[in-house]
Amino acid sequence: MNSELIKRIQSLPVAQAMSAGDSAFSEDDRRLIEEASRAILGKNVRECSCKHRYSDALLEIISTLKLSRNMKEHKYMLKGGVVIWIGTDCYTRHNITDKVAKQYLKMHPDAENLFESIPEQKEDNKGAAEGDGDTSKEDSKE
Repeated sequence: MNSELIKRIQSLPVAQAMSAGDSAFSEDDRRLIEEASRAILGKNVRECSCKHRYSDALLEIISTLKLSRNMKEHKYMLKGGVVIWIGTDCYTRHNITDKVAKQYLKMHPDAENLFESIPEQKEDNKGAAEGDGDTSKEDSKE
């Protein structure tokens, strides 16, 4: 999920849509809501003929973003529908943090295919991140 999508979602007229229904949304707004629903909720906007289907979907998207604290972009993002476990804790794309994702990938390096996005590690930092025994920073403190 990118920050541009979140910004565009936040700019939609939620209050106006609640009173006027889906007629408050342009065709581009509706496409944006459909895209965000698939990306954030992992499902399509419901198929019905009610006048609030897009405003309902928008409220669900915004609520999910607020609950999962995804208003800021994370570097690690699980694919939609993927559930991972660390001990008795369950994580999805909505509640996983970068710290938990790093921990999971350290334990399961072959699980990269479960992630939609993983930041690239720079080669010069990779060894230090994996604990290659370089203590030059610690030595300089003494």
